[in-house]
Amino acid sequence: MAKPVLMVDVDGVVVRRPEGRAWHADLEADLGIRRADLDRVFFRPHFDDVVAGRADLYERLDAVLPVLGAVSSRELVDYWFAHDAALDDQFLADLASARAGGFDAHLATVQEHHRARYLWETLGLRERFDAMHYAADVGRRKAEPEFYDVVQRRTGREPGLHCLIDDSLENVDAARAAGWRAFHWRPTSRLADVLKNLAPDQRAPGFVRFEGPAPHARGHRTGVFALANNLAHTGRLAPEDRAWWRRSNDWCNAAYPDPSTIDPLVYDRTVNPGAQAWFKATAVHLIDKTREYLGLLDRYGVAWIERHSTVPGRVVYEDDVQVVVVPDAVR
Repeated sequence: MAKPVLMVDVDGVVVRRPEGRAWHADLEADLGIRRADLDRVFFRPHFDDVVAGRADLYERLDAVLPVLGAVSSRELVDYWFAHDAALDDQFLADLASARAGGFDAHLATVQEHHRARYLWETLGLRERFDAMHYAADVGRRKAEPEFYDVVQRRTGREPGLHCLIDDSLENVDAARAAGWRAFHWRPTSRLADVLKNLAPDQRAPGFVRFEGPAPHARGHRTGVFALANNLAHTGRLAPEDRAWWRRSNDWCNAAYPDPSTIDPLVYDRTVNPGAQAWFKATAVHLIDKTREYLGLLDRYGVAWIERHSTVPGRVVYEDDVQVVVVPDAVR
């Protein structure tokens, strides 16, 4: 089976911020430019055009920097790039091992032309990756579906043979919506976590379900989404986790059908007692998304199990990515 090409983000994955310090942390002390002023005259009005390839970085900086002092655009850019260049050596070492094991690795990043060249040539990422796809070259950001269309045409691979590794949930969700595998990178993540999820499942193909380990009062196990919803509805989620839960539920609602909207009786306790949904093993982008819910449950100490089956029960609903079955035990 062909291995997915690893599509790796730069900022937040390959390039890290030591102790969380942004490149502009000492900008005012070093160059006399306040970050708020730079945002006001450059980043907010001009950077979208620059990063989309519609304008040149130096031309736009030359037009606005005189109001901020005597610093030239070359001085500012040199300072910016040099202070935003701390490579994650552990990640790159792990990536080298993955490439030796047969994975291709490309950069997939939101950059303008000059920093892309700096990353590729000055920082030497051309020696660590097989190709680079960046916003100014593609003409789209990673949050836009067209980015993935362009990259797929370049690689000549099917959507499911790409895996985005990114610290932005917006980008991860966009990649999955395009049919890609995707992994949300956190400060504690390791490449081994990604590769483990990409490894072909040696069990018989069929269906997979994630649920609580113990039956509830009616004798059935609660599914992973209901477990997460319970955390939210009982007020146990931290604000950032609640925001993620709301956004992720919205993404899932848009990504695949809710069987009960197609057949209102599919979960009726009399018509289909104990009915439960299982993902098809081929719905890898949805299974990847579900594993983020498992991470949420882990953080809050909620137990779960993963079940696989070739025949989980009598099928009462089916679409491209899932089935709803009545388990054998209640038939």
